[in-house]
Amino acid sequence: MLATMAAGAIGGVVFLFVARSVAWLHAGSVDTVALAGHAAQRIVPAGDLLQSAVVFALASGAVFGAFAGLLTLRLTRIAARVLFFAVLVPAVWILIQAFVIRPLAPWTVDGLPFTPFLAGSLAYALCVALVRPIGAVDVKIPKRQRMLDDDDDEEPVRLVIRR
Repeated sequence: MLATMAAGAIGGVVFLFVARSVAWLHAGSVDTVALAGHAAQRIVPAGDLLQSAVVFALASGAVFGAFAGLLTLRLTRIAARVLFFAVLVPAVWILIQAFVIRPLAPWTVDGLPFTPFLAGSLAYALCVALVRPIGAVDVKIPKRQRMLDDDDDEEPVRLVIRR
C-alpha cells in the first residue's frame, strides 16, 4: 500500500504537469497548475501557486493511490493493472468533475477542457499501475501427483507462496 501511495503522490504531480503540457499544445488558456494552486490555497493559504499546487497534487494523489493499492492487491500482472487503471482513473476523474467540481465551482467547469485532464489522468493511471503492491503474493498450485500406494489415493495439494 505504501508503494502505491508513493506512486500516487508522484502520479498526482505528473497529472498536473501532463495536463498543463497538453493544454499548452492545444493552445488552451487553462493552466492546471494555477487551478490546483488556487484550490489548495483555499484550503491552506501558504506559499506561491506552484508550491501549493504541488503539495495539493502530492496529497490528493497519495490518498487515491493508497485506496487504489488496497483495491488492486490481487492484481499482480502488469497488463491487468495498466488496463484496470486506464479505465478506472479517467472514469473517476469524470465523476469528480461532474459531481464535485460542478456543484462547488460551476464557473470553472465551463472553462475546463476535457483532453488535457484525460491525458493527465492516464498519466496518473500509468504511474500507479507500474508499481506492484508489496503485499501481493503469487499462489501456485502444483498438479496433483498420484502415489502408487493403494491405501492413499491422493497426495494433499501444497501451496507454494513466493514473496
